[in-house]
Amino acid sequence: MPKFEGHHGRELTHHIAMARLFYGRTSAEWWRIYGTLAVLWFLCVLTYTRYLELFDDIHNQPADYQTFVMIFSGSGLLVLLPAVAAFIWWAAGALVQYSLWQRRQPRFWRWFWVVVLVFFLYVEFDPLDAIHPLMSHKGLGNAPDLIAMFDVEYSLSQGIPWMKFQWGYFLLWALFLFLIAVLHWQYFVNAFREVWFYTQRFHRYGASVLTGFSETHQAQLKPPVTADYPEKKPQLPPAFRGVPRQRVATLTDEQARAIIAADASGAIVSAPGQPAVLFVDLGRFDYSPQLAELTTVDGTPLLSFDDWWAAPATSRAELVVPLNRPAPGGEA
Repeated sequence: MPKFEGHHGRELTHHIAMARLFYGRTSAEWWRIYGTLAVLWFLCVLTYTRYLELFDDIHNQPADYQTFVMIFSGSGLLVLLPAVAAFIWWAAGALVQYSLWQRRQPRFWRWFWVVVLVFFLYVEFDPLDAIHPLMSHKGLGNAPDLIAMFDVEYSLSQGIPWMKFQWGYFLLWALFLFLIAVLHWQYFVNAFREVWFYTQRFHRYGASVLTGFSETHQAQLKPPVTADYPEKKPQLPPAFRGVPRQRVATLTDEQARAIIAADASGAIVSAPGQPAVLFVDLGRFDYSPQLAELTTVDGTPLLSFDDWWAAPATSRAELVVPLNRPAPGGEA
């Protein structure tokens, strides 16, 4: 963002509150009220002047009638002129305020815009009715018209061809737009920068979306890689040795301590106050070969390792199950 004299871009639209000195309203508010009333009165005078045809044959009317028409019609202009002057002064200041380049010399550029706006206002209304005939009749020139090329006999009044163009008005507006473009060039630079930024963003995001669609389509064509768990048995890895389960009905304290000592993962623990009742944390359990070597006096293994898997758990606590839990299918 361009900077100078301590100003940043965000300060261009910074609002400075005006003091409320006149019956709780600022001077700008009073000017808006006055401008509204002035425009309404001007429109009223203009409407009644044309509707009542006050100027028709006015040179043959009595003096008092001419005086009344002069005062009535002139009052609209006299009331409107201060509002127009205030608007031009405000518009010139606004054009300077919203241009970083002009704010370096605000007084010069404000008067420059006052002159420009007064000139264009005078040309627009043309009070002496001398400018528009020059720009319209003498400013006519040949210009291509694709529609009129097929109807060469059609013409406007006074034999002016349809394909004639009013170059005077065109050059007038071209001059105005040129002034706007030259004195506010940074706006066009910023606009181009914003357009380029969002174009790059659209290209990046658009390419990402299309890439996502392509990858989704490719994944759709591939065979499914997920299992219908838990309805179907999952494909367990070859190193899986099964889930431990107690084979004997009850354990002695010595057998329970032997199982806990043989568990290298530390996932098998005894219940509080019941050393012969064991629980296994399936989330931490890791197979240890020493567990398969534990047997009773008669040679019966204390533990078996079933090809069993846990159903989906909703909490961590559901993975801690008793070691003597029933086997799948209800077997003892």
